[in-house]
Amino acid sequence: MDHIFLPARSHISTFSHQDKDETVFKKTEDFSGLLDTTAELRNTENTKAKTGDTKLVAMLPGIVIEHYCTVKGITWQEFWRDQKWIKALLNDPEFAYFKTTSGRI
Repeated sequence: MDHIFLPARSHISTFSHQDKDETVFKKTEDFSGLLDTTAELRNTENTKAKTGDTKLVAMLPGIVIEHYCTVKGITWQEFWRDQKWIKALLNDPEFAYFKTTSGRI
């Protein structure tokens, strides 16, 4: 069975302000309702996609993926190129609320 996860679609806002001699950038993303959706899917195990034998396993906001890449010291491209990073993120307990299924991926 193939596993997929979907980057959650929402709007990312970027703000900047001066702090002494530095410019500080802050990114925010509103993903209201996403955790309710993933919890509902996780609790009902209603995660079969309509096409064949593919199972939806998570829905992650882009800002979460970006944060993960920053913490791990990898680029966005490295994250998507190497399945080990995707699996590591999906199996990290810190991000369990974004999963639509229980257990390890």
